[in-house]
Amino acid sequence: MYCDALTLSALTDELRHKLIGGRVQRVLMVDPLTVGLELYAHPQRHYLILSAQPEQGGRAHLVSYKLRRGVRSASPLLLRLRKHARGAHLITIEQPPAERILQLTLERHDGTVVLIAELMGRRSNIILIEEDTTILECVKHVTAHQNRYRVLLPGHPYVPPPPQQKLEVAALTAGRLNKALQQQGDELLWQRLVGAVRGVSPLLAREVV
Repeated sequence: MYCDALTLSALTDELRHKLIGGRVQRVLMVDPLTVGLELYAHPQRHYLILSAQPEQGGRAHLVSYKLRRGVRSASPLLLRLRKHARGAHLITIEQPPAERILQLTLERHDGTVVLIAELMGRRSNIILIEEDTTILECVKHVTAHQNRYRVLLPGHPYVPPPPQQKLEVAALTAGRLNKALQQQGDELLWQRLVGAVRGVSPLLAREVV
């Protein structure tokens, strides 16, 4: 299922309700681009998937079954997660406004880290950063040659994706929406809706129309 920003907002609320305060008991790589977390909260085991698989558009969700390791050797990201996330408590889950980004703040006695899932299609990534925003590791490395604006490598500062210059859903009025749709040209209505409003995916726009 395609996860747009509005869907992720609903998911964020669900994860907050079920996982906040939980302890990370186990961390594993389900496949080379998918992280699995086993958390104990309220008091129950929960299994959270964070995936940067481009074919699936990136995804984050709970599953009902015990997660299994799908890779034999430990990746650099998994080694970092074992060091900084295993045994940590999940203290916040945040979503930047109208972005397909999930931020999990994990706290241990020796420090705090943030696990970021960027669920943005082929550009999806999973990034572990320190409290000062220094990148510890990523599931996909992005060099300056690939993207001058956003270098995603260990030791570099984390720079979030640039915000889209579109209308916010919470600030919509009939007049603002009508004006924005007219500025999109002669495309189909659902295409103009995608181009005008932040967080609206093609799937959602078609359903709205």
